[in-house]
Amino acid sequence: MIKKSKKQILKHNIINNIILKNEYKNIILKSLIHNRNINNKLKLIVNFYLKKQHLKKNKKICLLSGRHRGVYSNLNLSRHNINYFSKLGILQNFKVKSW
Repeated sequence: MIKKSKKQILKHNIINNIILKNEYKNIILKSLIHNRNINNKLKLIVNFYLKKQHLKKNKKICLLSGRHRGVYSNLNLSRHNINYFSKLGILQNFKVKSW
């Protein structure tokens, strides 16, 4: 049996790949709308297709713990994991504030 956090991370990766594929399609469709060499009928069809799609936002998730809140976007780690790894000295150029 897989832990809940690992299961959540795997599920997020699958959904993330699907969202990325749809993003590429949407970029191509938007470029067709802004192209002036294409006739208006095709532009209307493309515009209808874009409005029909339900776009999902990509939710950030920590790669180690599966946490949704407090995720640092550059490292894809939660603030708790960043603090822990910086105390151990694994992350370079990170300082831990302690009072």
